Amino acid sequence: MSLSEGEFVAIIGPSGCGKSTLFNIISGLHLPDAGKVFIDGEDYTGRTGRVSYMHQKDLLLPWRTILDNVCLPLIVKGLSLKEARARARPHFEAFGLAGFEEHYPAQLSGGMRQRAALLRTYLFASDIMLLDEPFGALDALTRRKMQFWLLSTLSRYQTSVLLITHDVEEALLLADRVYVLSERPARVKLELKVDLPRPRSEKTLTAPAFVALKRRLLEIL
Repeated sequence: MSLSEGEFVAIIGPSGCGKSTLFNIISGLHLPDAGKVFIDGEDYTGRTGRVSYMHQKDLLLPWRTILDNVCLPLIVKGLSLKEARARARPHFEAFGLAGFEEHYPAQLSGGMRQRAALLRTYLFASDIMLLDEPFGALDALTRRKMQFWLLSTLSRYQTSVLLITHDVEEALLLADRVYVLSERPARVKLELKVDLPRPRSEKTLTAPAFVALKRRLLEIL
């Protein structure tokens, strides 16, 4: 599997086939039985701290403000709280969080908390992000709004994204390519190029090309 600079790649497959395990290997949390992880030609197998990794739950600390929550990766990297706050604040507007810096997680909606979690993930490593079903816990309407928000936000950055999802429409709406994995032990059954024009919108979801790609993915799944 590969991920190019600035590319958005989605991974779909049956539950339990090893998608999250794959992310744990890429992030250096687990060692692979075989194969290696290369980033910019350098072997990062088993090495943590190079890529950012967001799970389905926002994992925000309830006793910290939103600003101090998103500052955590910068503090882990050695910045003082003052320095971390100064670096994080300019991103709040782009991530739709302006005015909520001093709020606590319990005061925010599910969608807003996910935005905060995404900003925290971005600040850890802005060039490569692993997103493990980031919108899976949201209701359908909020999830769709977050998908379009993510599209518009990431278009401003040269961020490479690997996304795990069980939602075929989400994969096709967001990604440039989709990998379809088999049942455990996972193998790549299909690598599909999503040749749909950008920027994508609600109209994309009903376009004949989108429907055809969705049918193909559902058939192979």
